[in-house]
Amino acid sequence: MGYCTNCGHELGIGRFCTNCGQPIAGRHSGVPASPAPEPVTTPGTPAAAPPTAPAHAVPPAPQLPGATPPPARFPLYADSVTGPRPSAPPPPPTMAAPPPSEEPDGDRTRGSIGWLVAMIAGVSAVIAVVVGLVMVLDGDSDRAADRAAPASSIKEDRGERRNGDGRKPDDAPAPSAEPGPVGDVTPLIRKIKVPGEAPPSTDAQTGEPVTFEAAHLNDDDETTCWRVAGDASGESVTVTFDEPVQVSEVGMVNGYAKSYPGYDGYALNRRVLAVSWVFDDGTSVSQELGDDRAMQSMTVPPTWTKKLTIEIVEVSPPGEGPLGKDYTAISELMISGATAAE
Repeated sequence: MGYCTNCGHELGIGRFCTNCGQPIAGRHSGVPASPAPEPVTTPGTPAAAPPTAPAHAVPPAPQLPGATPPPARFPLYADSVTGPRPSAPPPPPTMAAPPPSEEPDGDRTRGSIGWLVAMIAGVSAVIAVVVGLVMVLDGDSDRAADRAAPASSIKEDRGERRNGDGRKPDDAPAPSAEPGPVGDVTPLIRKIKVPGEAPPSTDAQTGEPVTFEAAHLNDDDETTCWRVAGDASGESVTVTFDEPVQVSEVGMVNGYAKSYPGYDGYALNRRVLAVSWVFDDGTSVSQELGDDRAMQSMTVPPTWTKKLTIEIVEVSPPGEGPLGKDYTAISELMISGATAAE
């Protein structure tokens, strides 16, 4: 090991100085080795031994497999010196092959699932087609039945039908037809709807119980009545017939017509003084009533209807005296008309 004669840098094993690029004497052809300085002797000092032949250079250590070779020893300059190249990463360790999986073959499972999904989709498609055909055929049957049924058909399985004007068939008048003989149509009353009923009482003469139900309005007995507590102005009574009738006359006994010695029900209860008779088609006929316990009737334009509503417009004050009652009463209804001729 020596030092460069040009820059004094420590020399390596190459033929040039790695610091300044100066050729090293004795390591490069054509470059004479620098003469060794002559030894200076002083008196009493033995002369230096003559120079011996240079020892052989130690051969470079063998490179290991995978090691980075040293850089080439060419003339270099100080500003171009680079560090040693990074060592190559070691090869990845050899991994042993994983043991075979104990799970079922994924491809086979996916194939089975795909086959099952396809089968379900096919069955669903067949069901949808069958349901669609049933609905179409059923709809055609319904439409055919609708065309064949008359406009006054009452009900279907799917619910109540309505006519073009929005009324239910029960409310619709009969189709244009010749009316039959005119007569009392109260026997055709199917239902009477009232705003309420007074509680039962006792007949002071006989001791028998007395009721005031809606059924007394058409029981053909003027000594019974329907009555409700208080002033019934603004309330209504609705009569429904079994079939459409052509009404031509209406009337009522406008109070409690029952009487016996010591008791006058007509004077002791409120009486109805004004009503409006309203038909299915909206026709309304007003009637004013006086203090007369007999039947008070009036003719009306012949009108087909299934329901007849009696709107109570005005009533009298309660009865006077200790026996007076604050009840509105009607003893009997009279409705005359005709049904469709057969």
